[in-house]
Parts: sequence; structure tokens; C-alpha cells
Amino acid sequence: LGTGSTCSGAPGFMAPIEAKVRHEEAVRVGTEIINKVIYALNTIVMLENNPAEFDRHLDFVLNLQESPTELQFFIETIPPESVKTVAEFKDVWQKNANRFKYRKRDVTNWIVESYSDINCQRTITLHGLGHTYGVFADTLPDGTPVSLGFHKSKTFLDFDRIQVVIVETSAN
Repeated sequence: LGTGSTCSGAPGFMAPIEAKVRHEEAVRVGTEIINKVIYALNTIVMLENNPAEFDRHLDFVLNLQESPTELQFFIETIPPESVKTVAEFKDVWQKNANRFKYRKRDVTNWIVESYSDINCQRTITLHGLGHTYGVFADTLPDGTPVSLGFHKSKTFLDFDRIQVVIVETSAN
């Protein structure tokens, strides 16, 4: 935005304040989306026995992807898993749902990594920091004992990093 133009049609002298309001609005919307995604992922993990609800929450997360054919997920596991297709994403989350008796994520803080407002179309990148509290299940559905991996007990606290890029597709 130049100093003489606004996205709202307000007089040019309002451009500096409008730019600040648009930035804050983008941050607010971004953090709401991060919280909705975390809620959906928490819900997915707890719905392994309810396929309709599992798919509804999974679809919410998948529909936020910029390209449905090239997902932008990287799930930090040991070894790391890069998720490129819907089938891979469903597989990873189904495995997670089966491994945990309980799992709850919370975003505890976030920072704005980048922000732009070009021709009244905003792009914002938010990096969320959070934690996960979990309890491993005793066995998988097939009766196989759940591996604790590097964890020392069945209950754990883990730290999460979430990056969300929000691109406005039309002005305002």
C-alpha cells in the first residue's frame, strides 16, 4: 500500500492506520486458523472408532492446503515422515490414533514470520509453538504392544512446531 491508497476506499491519509489494522486482522485470523487446525487434529486422534467424524475433521485440515495434489505436511516422527498425499496423511493420523489412549495439543505461543499486503491481498506466515500431552495405549487394535520409542514412560509431554501460511485469494 502506498501512503495515498487504501483497500477500504477510505481517504489516503488513513492508509497508515488501515495498514496496521489489516496486519492485526491477518494475525488474528491466522491464529484462529492455527487453533482450529490443532482442534481438528486433536479430534482426529480421538475418533479412530468413528470414521464419519474422523473424515469430517480430516477434510477440514486437508481443505486448507494450497494444492490438494501436493500437500505441505511434514510430520516430525522418528524417522521423519514427509506427507505428500491424502492417503499418506490419513495413514499417519490413523497410526497416531491407534498408538495413543489420549493426546491433547495446545498452541502456547506464536510469532509472525512474514507478512505482505500487495494490491490488497495479504499473505501471512505464522509459526506456532505448542506442547502435546499424551498417554500411549497399551496395545494396537491387532493386539501388538505399543512401542514407546525414545519415551521413558507411557505418559509424555512433547513440544510441537506448527507453521501456517495464509494467502488471501482476493482483495478483502
